[in-house]
This record gives sequence, structure tokens and C-alpha cells, in this order.
Amino acid sequence: MYGKTATAIIALAALLTCPAYSLGMGTPTPVLSDVDWLAGSWYGKGLGGSFEEHWTPAAGGTMLGIFRLVQDDGVSLVEYLMISQEAERVVMRFKHFRPDYSTWEEDRPLEFTLLSASDREAVFHSDVPDQDSPRRITYRLTDAGELMAITAGSDDEGRLIDSFEVLFTPEQH
Repeated sequence: MYGKTATAIIALAALLTCPAYSLGMGTPTPVLSDVDWLAGSWYGKGLGGSFEEHWTPAAGGTMLGIFRLVQDDGVSLVEYLMISQEAERVVMRFKHFRPDYSTWEEDRPLEFTLLSASDREAVFHSDVPDQDSPRRITYRLTDAGELMAITAGSDDEGRLIDSFEVLFTPEQH
């Protein structure tokens, strides 16, 4: 009897002291350090040209990122991204910029909450009502050490559709 009670107390203490678990839910609550594997420089070809994405390591509760798409020897798109640890969630925000530094988004950045994360995958989802697309962005580290980014929009009923993927390597080619 004493052994089971001691085991239960140790298990409960471990659960209550682990910040990656939300109390009462028993499910992992993602934290910024869950996506630190994104840090670095990633390169790829597709989308009608070549692209790169760079992420800084976390500092001050944020990771900063930049994405650049080059088509026909000119920059056609730049995204400035930020992943931040907030009180109850990890959020990614970004805006698209044209070469003249004007933005696609007129009023505010696109916003996504980190739904789940592991050492190889991060799933960000947006429930912002008037944010058309995308709705979900998944980063996945492949067995070959490449970074896959999967982007999906949604239909009128909220189902995820129109998924496309880009593949990044950690070295420029």
C-alpha cells in the first residue's frame, strides 16, 4: 500500500512541476522551446524560383524569421515572421511584403497558435475569423534532415483544403 501511494505522489509531483502540461487537461501545452529546432538557415527551389527561410534561436521570449522568394533574378516576396511565447500560448505572426515594402495584409499580421509540437514537427493553426488563408502551417523535419513546410487554407465550413508543400535543405545549393 505504501509503495503505490508513494508512486502516485511522485507521479503527481512530476506532472505538477512540468511546465509542458496544462493542469486538469493532462495534455502537453506547447512552449517556445519546443520549436527551437527551427533555428537556422533553410533553402529550397519551387514556387517558380528559389527561396530561403532563416530563424534565429529563441531570445527574450521570441524567435525571429525571414522568408525570401526569388523569381527571375528578383525578389518577388518577403515575409517577416515572429514566434512568441505569450502567457497561455505560443503564437506565430507574420506579414507578406512586396519588393517595394508594401504589404499584402492591410491592417494586421496573420496570426497562428502553436497547437502541437515535438522535436520533429510543429503545427500552427489560425482561428482568426476574418483571416482568409492560410489556416494551418505545419513544419516537419524529415529523416533526411530537410525541413518541410505544409500550408493549408480552409473552405466555407472550416475544413482544411488547398494544401501545398515546400521542402528546404539546411544548405544552400
